[in-house]
Amino acid sequence: GKVGSGAATGVINALVWAYPLDVMRQQMATKNSGTWGKAAKDVYSQGGLRGFYRGFMMDAPGLMIFRGVQLGGWDLMKDYYGEEWGKMNRVSRFAHGQVISLFGSLFAYPWDTVRRNLMSATGSTYSEVYRSGVATAGGFRNFFYAGFSARVLSSVVNGALLEGFDEWKRTKDA
Repeated sequence: GKVGSGAATGVINALVWAYPLDVMRQQMATKNSGTWGKAAKDVYSQGGLRGFYRGFMMDAPGLMIFRGVQLGGWDLMKDYYGEEWGKMNRVSRFAHGQVISLFGSLFAYPWDTVRRNLMSATGSTYSEVYRSGVATAGGFRNFFYAGFSARVLSSVVNGALLEGFDEWKRTKDA
């Protein structure tokens, strides 16, 4: 239940808001579409409304995994510790959040890699991106996990957000 709720939250957020912005950001970075407006126009001219969701179906499983592990794992961790959770200091809860985010990232990162490549490869299919990417990168591990160290750094932010929001809810409800 909790992992499923976290997964659904991640996919709905991406579908409605985050994914089209990410496509435009990728357009700006790879095709020199200097402004958000120009990027939106370029994406639309290349693929219509569907252009804003190029690669989304490949990314959805990764989003479900990441947000399911992150948000559902956080709630499961709190349930596991019970009353002891509230007695832990903030640094310990933050560390738990960071570890949970790292696990989610580890399992979801391959989907993210393919998504980024699909966004920048106009008209390419998943299998074309996969074959050319693995061949160019020098193997499966290099293709799927190149750049993962940046995701490790982002887990610090994710851990802080989990703990910070939880702390805010605790003080608000008190």
